[in-house]
Amino acid sequence: MFNKHVYTGYDNHLMFKEHREKYKPYVTDLERYMARFYHTFSKWVSLLVYESTYIYTC
Repeated sequence: MFNKHVYTGYDNHLMFKEHREKYKPYVTDLERYMARFYHTFSKWVSLLVYESTYIYTC
């Protein structure tokens, strides 16, 4: 379907994922978990900071 030599961003992502899973499979799960944890943690922290500043300024 896709020409292998025409690299879109999505194709690059897929090739990079395949390369990482082939040579260093243990890194992807850890990085995925850390990214998910950091995403939720930063969202909660920003929410708490926003709420606390809103409470203290009123």
